[in-house]
Amino acid sequence: MIEHSVAEVPTAPLAVEETTSSDDHAELYASLHEEGGSSAPAPLDEDSRAAVERLRDFLHMGVHQMIDVESFMEFRSYLDTAMALGLLDSAQLDELQVRLAEGEEMIGRFAMVGMKMIEGCSLEQELAEIKQQAQPAMAQLKENDLIVQRENEELAQVEAQIAELQAHRELILERRDRAVAAGTE
Repeated sequence: MIEHSVAEVPTAPLAVEETTSSDDHAELYASLHEEGGSSAPAPLDEDSRAAVERLRDFLHMGVHQMIDVESFMEFRSYLDTAMALGLLDSAQLDELQVRLAEGEEMIGRFAMVGMKMIEGCSLEQELAEIKQQAQPAMAQLKENDLIVQRENEELAQVEAQIAELQAHRELILERRDRAVAAGTE
């Protein structure tokens, strides 16, 4: 059975253009900066403030900096918390969901690359295993080739001896025929 190892998805940043401008981010950040935003019904507790603060941190990051699944899961969690607390209006929510979609698309591309890398490694490993498994058969094949070569050489010698014996027989028959012809005369 072939054992597959799981490779880590590369975490190098891609040069991805974000569809949002830095002004949009600054405006969104500023509206979150006010405790509870304009639509919050009451002051925030400590956990909610931490969620808002972490969401602000994510807003300052470009999507290309949030390149692993854990970052996006955390971002989604804080986004859900902010939505549940009513901290976001529909424009802000749309903006953040666009960023989330961009990030998920990027993670999807990373995952595809990672799977291709895993598949490539797996194919290389399978090739190495096949070569290793084929080595005894290849050695046997070489040995069989040497045996066939020796047998062909022996066969050639036997055929040469047969040809020599046939020539000798022809000579004997020819002499006998001459002797019989001379004896009848």
